[in-house]
Amino acid sequence: MMMAADRYGKGSILYKILIAVLAAALVVAIVYPKKIWENEAAYQALCRERMADLYNAELQYRNFNHRFSVSSAAVIKFIQSDQRYLSGVDSLVVQPLRNAQKALDSLQQIQAFADTLIGTLIAAGADSGVIDSVDRLEDRVIEGSRHVRQVLEAVRERMAAMPNMPVAAFERGLNIITRKDYFFKMEVVRRMLTAVGNPSLARASSREALENFAMMDVCWRETLAKLAAASAALDSLRWCPTVQDSFKIALVDGSALQFANIACPIDSTDVRRARADFFKSRIGALKISNHGRIDRGEKSWASRP
Repeated sequence: MMMAADRYGKGSILYKILIAVLAAALVVAIVYPKKIWENEAAYQALCRERMADLYNAELQYRNFNHRFSVSSAAVIKFIQSDQRYLSGVDSLVVQPLRNAQKALDSLQQIQAFADTLIGTLIAAGADSGVIDSVDRLEDRVIEGSRHVRQVLEAVRERMAAMPNMPVAAFERGLNIITRKDYFFKMEVVRRMLTAVGNPSLARASSREALENFAMMDVCWRETLAKLAAASAALDSLRWCPTVQDSFKIALVDGSALQFANIACPIDSTDVRRARADFFKSRIGALKISNHGRIDRGEKSWASRP
């Protein structure tokens, strides 16, 4: 009986080990390919972003030097250290953004004062003088916000022409002040007091307006912090993250203008090397291909994925 039990026990352990191994293999077969596909998709997006940034860097290099360069190292060094370019970034992007941030901070304080006055209406009842004051304050916030929005939209256009700009953080803030409901919050405050006579609803909308100011301030702080650290990340613009090889730059003469064409370096050799990688190719089913090019200012991926 003991021998039978031992045999049964050993068989049970081996059976459990086999199940665990098969389960692990199944997880690997599902998770591993998904991970490397996601990595390559991220690398493709990053490669294209870097090519676009490098192209913008080439355009800025040409603006100041009246020619393009086939050396990405020279172009990046220019963006990192040329005082003419850095002064332009400061005057066209950094300072206008700081001024907009200060203006919005002042408008936030005005909105906070209006919110305090609404609180007195809730506590003490209707007062036409207080209601008129809130109405005028909201008008100042609306008009001031419109002016700041115009400044920020101009900054966005300038950032789009410069390399390695923190566009994502900036756009999050700009999207708040360009939304219709941003201004609608202040209009609701006015209507709830002047037309409806409901200060509680006015305060709810006022608090939402204040929340918008707070969220924008976070975005501007993040944008300015990334602008200050932007030069440290410029070196990575030179290469494709998939193969860690430099982009190919070719100068092409058009009928009237010269162009700097930029191409992803992935070629047939890289494709064969990826196929030869057993884990990535056989288990992960990874397939790589060239990520595209910018030819005479046109992005090849703009019309295809």
